[in-house]
Amino acid sequence: MYGDEIEELVGRLTVKNESERNAADRKLRALTPLDIDNLLVWSRSRDSGQLVFNSCSGCSALGCGIYGALAFVAGLFLLFTQADYAPIAMIMGFFTVSIAFVIARQIRQRDSAVESEALSRVENPGVCATLLRHLFSLNPPVRKLASDTLLRLLPQLKASDSAHFPRSARNAVHRLFLSDGGYGFRADLVLAAIEALQQIGDSTSEHALERLLRQPIYNKREARIHAAVGPVLEALRQRLGEENQANTLLRAAKSDSEDSLLRPISSAPISESDLLLRPGEPNEGIQ
Repeated sequence: MYGDEIEELVGRLTVKNESERNAADRKLRALTPLDIDNLLVWSRSRDSGQLVFNSCSGCSALGCGIYGALAFVAGLFLLFTQADYAPIAMIMGFFTVSIAFVIARQIRQRDSAVESEALSRVENPGVCATLLRHLFSLNPPVRKLASDTLLRLLPQLKASDSAHFPRSARNAVHRLFLSDGGYGFRADLVLAAIEALQQIGDSTSEHALERLLRQPIYNKREARIHAAVGPVLEALRQRLGEENQANTLLRAAKSDSEDSLLRPISSAPISESDLLLRPGEPNEGIQ
């Protein structure tokens, strides 16, 4: 499902037909990781279009504002010199500045209602990996929506999800607690991501948590995060140890089963005495 189709589903949430509203709600709750990926790509493309529009509007507003201000100042100067066309210059300056204000009011941030409705309803914990991969490239309003969804779905991840959790998403979790200062993520999200590593972490997660513990503590927020790392790191090490042990036993069992495969039974050994020439039996008919 693409972004435009999700936008259409969100639009159906406001129709009068209750069955149609319920059908749209069920489809939004059942969105897959691929659907969320398409939605976020669509969201970023719309942000790019809005950015171009805002840039053009900003330049136009700035140009009109400067021209209007200069015209108004020139009109005041001409007014002191009692020039006949001073009022015209002042009126043009005032009019141009007004146009600049009108253009500036068109500069706004894009509405993110579609992302809000979709992300608030999705129920599949598998979308966490997709949200984490896009988290650092989203605009602030959509990033906040994605953070709220992660807070809701990260605790639902299980150890069985680790094998299918992409490395890029796991690296995003590491980046979240190792260098989150410039992005302003809430401590609750960082803590939820760290706790999720008990289920989806690997050896790289173990090293990242150890690195976090070696970092100095400067405030209460960092102290709170450090306090949560110890139990998570211990649980992660235990899970990784159990998985390594299970894999070792599995390889050993597989090796034993290969050695015990049925082989063709060899024929009975032939002794040397059987190979010796024996005298033929005398023919009874010959005297």
